[in-house]
Amino acid sequence: MKLLEEIKQIKSGEKELKTFGWMVGGIFMALGALMLWRGKPHFPVFFGIGVPLVLLGLLLPKSLKQIYIAWMAFGLLLGAVVAPAVLGLLYFSGITPIAMIARLTGKEFLDFKFKKPTDSYWIPKPKKDPQKSCETQY
Repeated sequence: MKLLEEIKQIKSGEKELKTFGWMVGGIFMALGALMLWRGKPHFPVFFGIGVPLVLLGLLLPKSLKQIYIAWMAFGLLLGAVVAPAVLGLLYFSGITPIAMIARLTGKEFLDFKFKKPTDSYWIPKPKKDPQKSCETQY
């Protein structure tokens, strides 16, 4: 299981734990401030998570190790599920219809057909005036 190996290799040094406490706690506090500003009643939940994370990240970063590892493992698991799903969706909703339409219309994006026997299949580019090619690069 590659995912389990990645979870075991999560770096959990003091620097990573401090960064985790500051970043995640800060985001929760920012969300709490946004909820407070919009008048939502559940803003204390976000502050209740964010403030301890920031304080622990500042004062006792090693106490965040288990939370950090669980958070990162969840992120790896989520990435292992979501990334293939999104890429598959993009492939089957974008590339497949384009390929089917191209085949139905006879369009070939790459010239793979063999022609008469020849020394080379190289297609020479026509020479351009160097002065003009610098002016219109694209």
